[in-house]
Amino acid sequence: MKTRFISILVFLLLAACAPGNATPTPTIVRLDRSALTPTAPVEAVADAPPTATPIPFPSPTPTATPLSLTTPTLAISPTASAGTPAITATATVAAQVEIITAGLNVRQGPGMAYPAIGTVAQGETFDVTGVSADGGWLQITKADRPGWISSQPAYVRVTGSLSDIPTVASSAGPLSPVSGQAPAVSGQPLAVVSGGQLLFTTRSGGDLYLVNFDGSGLRKLAGGVIDPVVSPDGRQVAFTRWDSSKMGALYTISLDDGSERVVAGDIRRPKSPAWSPDGQEIVVSFQHGGTVDPKPECRTFDADDGFQLPNVSEITSVRQKSDGSVEICFIRIEDLQWGLRRVNLASGQTEDLPADLYSFNPTWDPQNPWRLIYDGQRGLMQLDVDSGKLQPFTGDVRDTAPVFSPDGQKLALTYQQHDHWEVYTYDLATGSRRRLTEPPLLANPQYNSAAPAWSPDGSQIAFVTDRSGQWEIWVMNADGSNQRPLLPAETQTGLGLEYQGVNERMLNWLGASGPAPAAPAARPVSASLTGEWDFAFGSMSLSEQNESVKGSYRWYGGADTGQLKGVVLPELGQFQGLWLSDRSPNSQGFWRGQLSAGGTSFAGAFEGSETSQPWCGVRSGQPLPPGCGFSGVWQLRFGSPPGLGQASLTQTGATVEGTFVDSKGQSGEIVGGVVTVQSLTEATLSGVWRNAQDEQDSFEWRLNLTTGRAFEGRRAPGNSEWCGWRQGTTEPDECGW
Repeated sequence: MKTRFISILVFLLLAACAPGNATPTPTIVRLDRSALTPTAPVEAVADAPPTATPIPFPSPTPTATPLSLTTPTLAISPTASAGTPAITATATVAAQVEIITAGLNVRQGPGMAYPAIGTVAQGETFDVTGVSADGGWLQITKADRPGWISSQPAYVRVTGSLSDIPTVASSAGPLSPVSGQAPAVSGQPLAVVSGGQLLFTTRSGGDLYLVNFDGSGLRKLAGGVIDPVVSPDGRQVAFTRWDSSKMGALYTISLDDGSERVVAGDIRRPKSPAWSPDGQEIVVSFQHGGTVDPKPECRTFDADDGFQLPNVSEITSVRQKSDGSVEICFIRIEDLQWGLRRVNLASGQTEDLPADLYSFNPTWDPQNPWRLIYDGQRGLMQLDVDSGKLQPFTGDVRDTAPVFSPDGQKLALTYQQHDHWEVYTYDLATGSRRRLTEPPLLANPQYNSAAPAWSPDGSQIAFVTDRSGQWEIWVMNADGSNQRPLLPAETQTGLGLEYQGVNERMLNWLGASGPAPAAPAARPVSASLTGEWDFAFGSMSLSEQNESVKGSYRWYGGADTGQLKGVVLPELGQFQGLWLSDRSPNSQGFWRGQLSAGGTSFAGAFEGSETSQPWCGVRSGQPLPPGCGFSGVWQLRFGSPPGLGQASLTQTGATVEGTFVDSKGQSGEIVGGVVTVQSLTEATLSGVWRNAQDEQDSFEWRLNLTTGRAFEGRRAPGNSEWCGWRQGTTEPDECGW
C-alpha cells in the first residue's frame, strides 16, 4: 500500500512538472514577446573588397557551427533582362569556389550597386559559371538561381582555372530594387500629399493622436484608447476603453469637435471595433465565458482509487493525509473565451452574433455588407451577418488581425512568422497570400512588422515596425515595394510607440489618397557614417568602409570608453554592431540605428546585457532633435511651492540650455547645463536656473535612459524636489528622490 502510494505520488509530481497534452486554446495574446528579445547578430555578411584589416561583424558567442541558410523568397529570373548581365556561352565547369568567410552576400549583378538577393555560408562550395570583366566578381548558381559573389581571397577560395570561364561584360546599370526593398539610393522621396493625415495610438490602451504626414500638427485626441478605427465617412473614430481589468465600453469621438460618446457600456473587455459599410453599426469582440479568475482548489482521493482533475489545470501541491488518502491542490488555467457583439449606433441596441469560442479582430467587407471576416479558433472565419451562417475562410492559425482593402478585394494581415510578425496580403479571389515584409536573412533579431492600414485608394499600406531598434510607423506600396518611414525621424523618436502583440489596431489613414510622403529610407550615396557624432549620453567617432564600420565611443563625463564594430546595410539605410567597453571585456552589447535621408542624424537602440534604451544622435556640433536626450518640451511638477510648470530645452553635445516657467508662473532660463553619465540607465544634468526676479541657484536632474521620457530632480535653495516628463507622455507615479 505504502509503495503504491509513493509511486502514485511520484507520478503526480512528475505530471505537475511535465507539459500537458491537452489541446491549447488560443488567447488574445498570440505571440510570446520574450522570444523576441534582441540579441547580437551571429556573424557578418561580407562582399566588398576588404580593407587592409577586414572587420567582420563580431559575435558575442562564437561558434564553429556554420550558419544555416535558406533560399530567399526574393527571386531572380534566370532569363537575361535589360539590367542583368547575360551569359552568351556555356562551358564545362572548370572552376569551383568555396566560401571561407562567415557569410557572403549574393548580389543580382557583378557589383555592389546591385541589390543583395541572398547569402551563402562558410563551407559551401559552388561551380563558377561566369566572371566579371574586371575579375572582381564570380557568378554562381544557388537553388537554380544565378547570382554574383565577391572574388576577394579574404572571402573565397577558388580551385581550378578561371581561364575557361566566360567573361561577362555588361554596360547596363543595376536593376530596379526588388519588391520589398527600399528604392535605389538615387531615388527621390514621393510627393507630399496635401491634407493627408495619420490617426494612431501609441499602444493598446494608450493615447490617440492625429498628425500630418510631414510630421506637423501633432495633437492628442484622447487617452486610454484601444483599437481605434475611423468611420466610413471619415468623421468619427470608434474605439474601446476599459474602466477596470474586466469591464469597458464602446466609444466614438468626433474628428470635427473632439466630443466623445459612449455608444454601449458594461461590456466585458471589449476590443477591435469594426464599422459597417454604411456607418450605422459597429461589431466588437468581447470576453464571453470560459475560465475567468480561477481560484485554488483541493480534492481528496483514496490512495487506491484513480485520480481525475479538470482539464487544463496545474497541480500546486500533493499531500498524504493521516487517514491514508491523498489531497491534491490545483488551479485551473485561465481560459478566456471571446465572442462578437453588434451595436446599433442610433438606438444602442445590441445583438450577440454567432461566432467561435475564440473570436477576435472582426473586419467588415466594404463592398459586401453581409460579410464579416474575423480571427477564429483555427484561422480566419467568415460570418454572414444577415443569415448567421459561419464557415471557415482560411485554415492557417497564424493569420491574425485582418483588414479589408477599400475595394474589398484583399485582406492585409499580421502574420506570425515563426518568432516574429510580418505583414501579408490575402487575395479573396484567388486565395493566394503575398508576403510584403521580410528582414534580410542575417538580420538579428528578425525584426517585426505589424498592424497594417490601407491608404484610401488601396495603393499603399502603413504599418509599424521595430527594424530601426524602436517601434516606428512605415509605409510601403501595396505590393511590398518602396518600404520607408512615413514620418520624419525627429517625429518618430518622440512618439514612444509600442506594439504589444495582442493584434491591436494602431493606425488609420485619413485624407487624400495617392502616394504618401515620407522621410526616404533610401540612403543617399553621400550619406556615410564616417565622422564625429554626438548622441544622447555620449559621443563617438566612426569610420565606414566597404559596408563595415568601426570606431570608438565615450560617455559624457568619461565614465566609460570603448570600441564600436559593425556592418552597414545600405539597402535599408541601417547600421548595427557591437560595443565593447574598455573597462571590462565582459561589458559589451548591441547597437543599431537608422540613418536619416540626409545622413545628419540617426535613431535606434543601444543595448547592454540587462538594459535597452532608445538611441539617437546627430553630427557633432548640431543640437539633438526634440525627443532625443534632454532636447524637447518637458512638463514639470514642483515640490515647493507645489504646482506645475514647463521647460523647453536644447541639448548640444554634453551641454544643455533652455527656458522654463515655474509653479508660480515666473519665467526664467537654464544655463550651463552639463550632462554626465555613470551607467546605461541614468544620465545626470547639472546646471543653474535663473528667473526674471534675479533669483538663481543650482539644480540637478536624473534622466531615466531606459525610456528617455521622465526625470527626477532637486533644485536649490532648500533642495526642493521636482520631476518632469516629456510633453505628450504620462506623468510618472512618483516625483523627486
